[in-house]
Amino acid sequence: MTCEDKIFWLRECSGLSQEKIEKYVAILDKLEQQKQAMSQEQIMAYAAKIRPVLFGSSGEVGVCPKENDKELYWLKSTPIATTSCTFKPEAIAKAGGLKEIGRIESYHPFSGYYGFLRPSAAEAIYQCPTEILNKACAFAFVAEDLDIRSVCDFNIDMHKVTTVYFEGTVPPEIANDPIKW
Repeated sequence: MTCEDKIFWLRECSGLSQEKIEKYVAILDKLEQQKQAMSQEQIMAYAAKIRPVLFGSSGEVGVCPKENDKELYWLKSTPIATTSCTFKPEAIAKAGGLKEIGRIESYHPFSGYYGFLRPSAAEAIYQCPTEILNKACAFAFVAEDLDIRSVCDFNIDMHKVTTVYFEGTVPPEIANDPIKW
């Protein structure tokens, strides 16, 4: 469903209050503007220096609530726009020395079965606040809880998670892992 289709559905079919419709239209408009503001080449350049990490333990990682006993792990590179970095993530090294520099609510289309959480690296990059974009070296997706329904917004067919951005140093073995669109 395109952004225009979602807006049409919100306005004509949803039955939501005008206030909620305006809120959702503003979210969709902002996402579209963010997506259009960066070219594929720009996103690829940022993806080369801003790499995905996930919280986990013993190398088992996933999108979950941040817990004090969880560590961060660098992930093996996946295509940044066509494959979610969280789908069957492969932890390849502990990510030490990272400092959180920001967090946002980010939106990720599910356009199909809502149970598959598939945020992409490209989405994390184009939604990153401009004031931290050049400082960030890593990002992680965090859900509020483990119930997938809690991150679904069926009114706009998107998952809403928290994206956490970090500064620090990307180790050479991670930086040299090639990226693909």
